[in-house]
Amino acid sequence: MASALKTKIEDLKLSIERMSPRERVMIGGLGATVALLVVLGVGYLIWSTIDDLEERNNAMREALADIEKLKDKYLAAKQRAAALKLAIPDTPLELNTYVDKAAKAIGVKIDESSAVQPSEGSRFSQHGLQIKLRKLTLSQLGGLLKQLEGSRTHVVQVTEMTVYTRFYNRERKTEEIDAELVVSTYEKAKPKQRKARKGRRRS
Repeated sequence: MASALKTKIEDLKLSIERMSPRERVMIGGLGATVALLVVLGVGYLIWSTIDDLEERNNAMREALADIEKLKDKYLAAKQRAAALKLAIPDTPLELNTYVDKAAKAIGVKIDESSAVQPSEGSRFSQHGLQIKLRKLTLSQLGGLLKQLEGSRTHVVQVTEMTVYTRFYNRERKTEEIDAELVVSTYEKAKPKQRKARKGRRRS
């Protein structure tokens, strides 16, 4: 096999030697062109591979960044849920007493109050109390809101608020307002009792 290859190489050399100078130049140029095309082709493949790897790396980095953001949001939501669960006791807050105490601390009077229909959820129940106040200042309203939502033992929120402007009090040098608020608190939902199914007697 080695002798056959050697014979072919010798034949190729003889063929080249028999060529005219012009034919040799043409063959040399063709070989250079082929070599250049091979180099360019290999370079293009390498460049394409590097470009694809770079795109994949960029996509991977973006995906990891998105996962990190989602993880942070998930952990924050989980912490809020855990804190909310700890803050909501089994026994509900007596809203009438709580709201009266908050109003007296600010020095305002509750003119009317009425219970709001409870809202039952799968995990928590919401209880509300609607209150109406008259001749308040904006400072008193702000203090009352802070007082109402400052409980350390229960979750209390002002879930609705409507403010009406009355007139400018020249003695107090301030605007007087009327306000209607819905103060809400929460308790853990009581487990629902399953009704016993009536079975058939087997004979």
